[in-house]
Amino acid sequence: MKRKCFLCNVNTETIISDKWDLPGLDSCEIGFSICPECGMIIQSPSVDIANMNKYYANVATYINPGRKGKPSSNKIKDVNRLIRTLIDVIGTPRSAFQVGCSDGYTLYAFQQAGVCLTEGIDPGLESHNLAKDLYNIETIVSTFEDFVPSNKYELIILT
Repeated sequence: MKRKCFLCNVNTETIISDKWDLPGLDSCEIGFSICPECGMIIQSPSVDIANMNKYYANVATYINPGRKGKPSSNKIKDVNRLIRTLIDVIGTPRSAFQVGCSDGYTLYAFQQAGVCLTEGIDPGLESHNLAKDLYNIETIVSTFEDFVPSNKYELIILT
C-alpha cells in the first residue's frame, strides 16, 4: 500500500522497497519513501491496514522470552530518557495516551513519573494481558481507526 505524506497529504517518492515475508501474512512489498514537499520519511509502501491489524492482533506479541515479559535494559533506558526530556521541555503532562502500547511498560513508566491519567490502545490481546499482569495497566484491545476517545490528552505517544 502506497502512503501519502502524513503532514502534506502529497504522494511520496519511493527510496527503497523489497518483498518481505512476514509471519502469518502473505509476502508483501515494504519500503521507505520521502515526501517531496517536507522531506518526511515514512514506511511506504507498507502492509495494508487489514493485514497490519491481523498481524498485530494475532502474530505480534511482546512476551520477551527469557525476561518473563519484562522490557530490555535498552528499552528502559530509552523510555526513561524520553520521559526526562519531555519533563524538561514541557513539564509533567497530566494525561497521556499511547497508540501501540504493546506490553504497557511505557505507560507504566509515565505513571511512575507522575502522569495521572494514562491510557493506551493495541490490537493484541496478549499485549493487553501482559500489561495487566505485569503493571496493572488497563489497555484497550482495538485498532486506532476504531477508537473513539472519551478523554482529552495532553500527550499522545505514537509507537
